[in-house]
Amino acid sequence: MDAGEKGMARLRAANLLMATVSLALGAPVPAFAAGDAYVEAQGGPGGGRFDAPCPDGQHLIGLELRMADDVDAARAICGVFSGPITVARYSPVGDWHGGQGGLPTQVMCPPRTPVVIGMAVQAEGVKTVVVNQLALFCGVVGPGQIMQADPSAVVYGPTANYTTDIVGLPYNFVKSSQKMVACPANQIATGIHGRSGTWLDAIGLVCAEPRIRPGIGRINRDKVPPAQRVSICDAAKAARARNAPTAPKLEAQCLAFQNQSRPSEPTIDDALRADDIPGRAGAVIKADPMLVALRSYVAETDRQGFDLGIASSEGQTLWGPGKQKIYDGLSPSGQRGFRTATSFALDRNRNLQLATAGAAIAQADPNLAESRNSDPDPRYWLGFDIAAGIFGDPALGGRGNTQSGPGSLGIREALNPTSQRGFNAAMKLLLR
Repeated sequence: MDAGEKGMARLRAANLLMATVSLALGAPVPAFAAGDAYVEAQGGPGGGRFDAPCPDGQHLIGLELRMADDVDAARAICGVFSGPITVARYSPVGDWHGGQGGLPTQVMCPPRTPVVIGMAVQAEGVKTVVVNQLALFCGVVGPGQIMQADPSAVVYGPTANYTTDIVGLPYNFVKSSQKMVACPANQIATGIHGRSGTWLDAIGLVCAEPRIRPGIGRINRDKVPPAQRVSICDAAKAARARNAPTAPKLEAQCLAFQNQSRPSEPTIDDALRADDIPGRAGAVIKADPMLVALRSYVAETDRQGFDLGIASSEGQTLWGPGKQKIYDGLSPSGQRGFRTATSFALDRNRNLQLATAGAAIAQADPNLAESRNSDPDPRYWLGFDIAAGIFGDPALGGRGNTQSGPGSLGIREALNPTSQRGFNAAMKLLLR
């Protein structure tokens, strides 16, 4: 990365430390409102700079993406607001930032909290670190917004993994980062900026004070009358009935909203304040044979991070700021254990019914059981169980799908790579 691509953040002095902005050689300076705050782009170090503000008076309500193994390209989806949650009109804005690969998808804030106020960015890779996962934290158009413990909407790319040489030593270590970006106090997102090339290398937010245009008629983003507004869970059910590719993501968002609505359930921040995280993790692990097996499978040096990951993922389906705070404070070995635990726990929590049904189906069939247990990694078993729940016999609790499609493949693509291998093995056996 040359000097002209460094330092993209122009942060408002009242809220954040001022960073030096060095511009690409010969590149013109984009015109932005004087009050715009640049929240530092997170991701890998490569790519060329881009700035993508919403049109004047509009706010960021989501992202249009092209995705495959990673986020190939992105552009902002911006909307005009006539009230705190009333979107008068919205559309994708400007050019794509990134390459030409990947399939189109969108990640959008929900109707009750329709504007972006923060974002979690995961980036990883072996030689080239690029954006792999994005989670939006959403609010309303107004001052004093507070980010919730879990994101409002999320898109996943498969987690990268290292491979080993013939004596089992890793030789292509995965570089990764997981960072939060949030608008300064009393501001909300009004665009994106970052770096891109063949992929989306890094992404950050442009933020400003809320802007509402009174008198503009609202549009119905759900394409139904206001009295018939569709909840995220109803949308998930409808998508599943159509076998739509968005079904897994909608189901994950539904479960996250359900978890947030249970006041008796500890939040991630509660877990951070608790003094007995190791004890809590121990109780959870001892009661779960797969967690016992997975903890034994990871390196001893990684187990403290593993225990923290299990404790912080209890009842959770998505990455959030609490997990990020724990992760950032760990050593490299602790981070490895934490990521192993959280990726397994979050994948299973998102697909708990499928995994439970699939495990019973696999154990009832000697051929399936032999294939499932042929790999010693419990993450492989998890992927196998999820696929068995999708393609297994309905009489035994499976869905009985007779072929793969966007829905089942979307579930697979959201899993970690080891679980994807198990998923593929079960799918091959059950669909032959």
